[in-house]
Amino acid sequence: RRWLLLVAPEELPELVAPSATPELRQAMRALYELLERMHAELRIVFALRVVDGMELGEVAELTDVSLSTVKRRVQRAEQWFLERARKDARLASWAGGAT
Repeated sequence: RRWLLLVAPEELPELVAPSATPELRQAMRALYELLERMHAELRIVFALRVVDGMELGEVAELTDVSLSTVKRRVQRAEQWFLERARKDARLASWAGGAT
């Protein structure tokens, strides 16, 4: 038990992944900023499908909507996201926009 030390979370040092470059951290911040602005119905299907990589059928089941509704929402969410991401310098290189 001597090796087990309980520390309050606020006392722990913040760890940064060695592969997380400053550019990658900025891109992640920008991604989350866009997701916060996205309508909840679109954000949910976008996150499940694009971010988590779930199959469309799984997304439909989890969100309790039809497969066709999920397809439409994913398409609208991707379009909404890409339009904005291409204009954001932090995301443009990943979204196929201007750098």
